Amino acid sequence: AHAAWGWGNNNEGREEAGIDSLEHSDMALRELIDMGDELCRFLTLPTSTRTRHQLTESGRQEAKRTIEVAYKLFESICTKRILRLTNLCEVLKGAGLSSSESARIRQFERYLGEC
Repeated sequence: AHAAWGWGNNNEGREEAGIDSLEHSDMALRELIDMGDELCRFLTLPTSTRTRHQLTESGRQEAKRTIEVAYKLFESICTKRILRLTNLCEVLKGAGLSSSESARIRQFERYLGEC
């Protein structure tokens, strides 16, 4: 929606709204790519639930470091990245994006948050 949005005759609405559609699309794509990178890193973190992580001091320290990284990545994905996508949607809504289209984007954002 961020890349293909337009209204009016010949998609002239974006130009009239003063939105640099290429930059806006690039920002949305950048957020999605960064979200995918962080999700990949989150899903490939080493395990921290083995017995050695509970019984040895070095294992507990390793688990603590892993869990700290996991929480930071999860917070970045679920809060910062989705919030930035939401703000990009608000820019489109302010420039005249229809309510049905924005509802679809909101639904996609909600699905991202539930995963």
